Amino acid sequence: MDLKYCQKRGVATDAIKALIMHSGSWVDLNLEYQNALMFLQENQFTRQCSSLFVKCCNKKDVQDISFVANYDCRNRIYIEPDFDEDCDDLVCDNCGRYILPTTNNKHRFTETTVDLNYKTITQFIENSMRQHQISYHLLSKGVYAVMSQHGIATVVIMDLCDDYRYLTVDKLKATPTLLLNIRDKLPNIGIEVQRLAVADFITMPELLADAITKTCKKGVSETLPNQSASILPFPNFNLAAPKQIVEEKYLEIKINDAGVSINNILVIGKQASSRLLIFRLLLEQYWQDFEVAKPPEQHSFLNMNQLSDLMEPHLGMISDLEQQIRRPLNKMQKVIQETLAKNLGLPVQRHDVIETRGWPGCNNKQEFGYRLNPNTLLFRK
Repeated sequence: MDLKYCQKRGVATDAIKALIMHSGSWVDLNLEYQNALMFLQENQFTRQCSSLFVKCCNKKDVQDISFVANYDCRNRIYIEPDFDEDCDDLVCDNCGRYILPTTNNKHRFTETTVDLNYKTITQFIENSMRQHQISYHLLSKGVYAVMSQHGIATVVIMDLCDDYRYLTVDKLKATPTLLLNIRDKLPNIGIEVQRLAVADFITMPELLADAITKTCKKGVSETLPNQSASILPFPNFNLAAPKQIVEEKYLEIKINDAGVSINNILVIGKQASSRLLIFRLLLEQYWQDFEVAKPPEQHSFLNMNQLSDLMEPHLGMISDLEQQIRRPLNKMQKVIQETLAKNLGLPVQRHDVIETRGWPGCNNKQEFGYRLNPNTLLFRK
């Protein structure tokens, strides 16, 4: 695979590496990063997805600042490709204020997500070995046996390898191995193994040949105590140990002046006034059902029309159920799930806190709406 043009060393090379290695999104890429992304796309290494958004409160939006309802609200409001400035509404699902009619005067941010084309990258690795006269044989997905004039070695692409036998310590002790990573981070292991990031040789393919040659010359690692553990962080299981009874887990909710916390992690801040109001209304319904000793399966769901009636004394007339109720609820479910997964590592499902059942227009007789899940929640003052 011949690259369409040669990338200069320096900042641009660093930009290429950053775009490949980073799994998150980018906001307002500068010129060097735009050129680097163009290089990666022209060579079909990546695909990009871009979207526009405005910030609810942005002090640089001089013509909009007087309309801001909550100066602590930094929520991103994404603009759909078919959004019509003249007739479509745009509401902040955090604080509930309408962004129109000043959307035209607000700064647009461009968020870019870079997806890797692993098939093209794999072909590039194979072509690089072929061009440098290194023979290879595919042993398993992402695993190659390679042979150069200096010897034989194994090349493992960590992002693609699904046969973990090639990553055990005794295997690495017995076979010279080069570990390649595209986006996944290489783990710290107690054995010396050659490593190389694909991003380092994407513009200098000769680095791969040099690394393979060095691996073949160096040979196997120094002798370690005999073991057959994986270098990946898998837990160890003692099959002879008696099984422990797993206690049923609950999510503990606290509500105070700062907002709503779950297991001591803040998930709804006080600046998210719209979401906080919806949560409090769902909580009131939960307590009503709790006080009359309803079993969990009989706790009531509130549909959007009912929530609208309950919200209007606090916010005024609710004219757009989609923008002012459903989207904040969906955002709240997503934020809770992602926040708990990131901070606590909890496998929380979308409906574990705010449960959704049915939907208008669905062909079943279940009541549709939202409720706090009585099966998973415990409340603390």
